[in-house]
Amino acid sequence: MGITIRRMTTDDAEGVRRVTRLALEWLGACEGWSPEQTGHMVADQASPGAMELVLTRQQAWVALLDGVVVGAASAVRCELARLFVDPARHRRGVGTALLRAVEQQMSATGCEGLRAKAPPPSLPFYLAMGMVEEGREPCRAEEMRGHEVVLLSKRFTRRE
Repeated sequence: MGITIRRMTTDDAEGVRRVTRLALEWLGACEGWSPEQTGHMVADQASPGAMELVLTRQQAWVALLDGVVVGAASAVRCELARLFVDPARHRRGVGTALLRAVEQQMSATGCEGLRAKAPPPSLPFYLAMGMVEEGREPCRAEEMRGHEVVLLSKRFTRRE
């Protein structure tokens, strides 16, 4: 069965929290985060409060495979706020399908493009999706001092 992309609902919150935790643990291993740094990021991004924020203040989507959440993405005001994929599902089209859903919705709501901040290990994915690296900046969280994020953008083409 293929990947299904749909809007996130409150019923998806636990699955999204699980995928977020798995993705951040994978990213922490790639980036050489300390256990404390990984714990901080998981607590910040996968908490019930974070899920409530995503559901109430952002447009959010989930990727399902056989009815199980395997990825999630959200955006606000022409900016990708998050995109997490279960590491066991990397390189299988989940991230691509999610990012395309975000781009379609942002374009439909009048955005001329999409901005994103992403960790360096994700850069090849975003470049392959047509995004352009605009620069880099240090992570803002004190707990993540010494790490950086990549600033990305993509202009949408308008069809007449």
